[in-house]
Amino acid sequence: MDHKVYPVPPEPSAPPAHSRESSFSTQSSGSTIAIQMPDEQALRKEQEKSLMHADAAAAEGGVHQKYPPSQPMPKDFIYKVPQPLPRDHPSIIAAHRKRRRCGGCCCCLGYMCAILAILIVVLGIAALVSYLVLQPKTPDFSVSDATVASFNLTSTPTSSSNAVSGVAQYLNADVTFNVSAANPNKKIGIYYDEVDVTLFYEGEQIGQGSIPAFYQGHRNTTILLLHMVGKDVSMTPAIGSGLQTALEDSSSTVLLHARTSTTVRVKVGGWKSGASKFEVDCDVEMSNPSAPNPRVLNRSCSFKVKKIRIL
Repeated sequence: MDHKVYPVPPEPSAPPAHSRESSFSTQSSGSTIAIQMPDEQALRKEQEKSLMHADAAAAEGGVHQKYPPSQPMPKDFIYKVPQPLPRDHPSIIAAHRKRRRCGGCCCCLGYMCAILAILIVVLGIAALVSYLVLQPKTPDFSVSDATVASFNLTSTPTSSSNAVSGVAQYLNADVTFNVSAANPNKKIGIYYDEVDVTLFYEGEQIGQGSIPAFYQGHRNTTILLLHMVGKDVSMTPAIGSGLQTALEDSSSTVLLHARTSTTVRVKVGGWKSGASKFEVDCDVEMSNPSAPNPRVLNRSCSFKVKKIRIL
């Protein structure tokens, strides 16, 4: 008896263990029907893509979109770091322009103003400290006494070369004043250059004199002799007649005005300042200068600084 061998169809292989696809197989009338289920990993990828697109759109619009509380965030979701702005972005261009503008004249002017302000503050502090330490005071001048050699009016000048047409009276004066100069400073010495003095009567210059240069130490008082001479000084009719009336009355007084101008240098320790200019104006009331033994009755002096130079 002959035996026939029929080929056996191969059994369907089992799906791989790592595959997420599942299938249901049914046998009906010797046939197999396979139904494939949707892949869970593919669904998650699609969900992540949709969420990332939504975040990108929200970032471009300037609004950060959060996930709703009903939809949990995927575990493997990664935030994207925003990319730097391109060089042609308006904000980048504006920042570059601002830096370039600051590097020009505006910044230089600002730096100079800042340095100048700092310098002024430093100098102000130094001046304040120096003032508090030194406590500088202005010198004091006064006229203590006077000696009159001559003080008279004449109708003709002593020298014909000094004659002035239309002038009826000429004054000749020779007066020596005792001037007291006091330095009240404790730590400051004063160098005086030559002191020039001009003498006035009723606004008219009637004499000139000078005091030689000298140095005055700390808290020192110096008595100076100021010799004033006026020769053939022409007087206007009004002033001449008024002075003539005063000189004829032994009880009358004469008011003279002396103006002093000089330059001084201040010495502090071993340091010596530059030359500063000042003026001293003194009003001196004297008894009749033509009478014997005239005296100084009243005097008052004012100190005026014209120019200060430290160095």
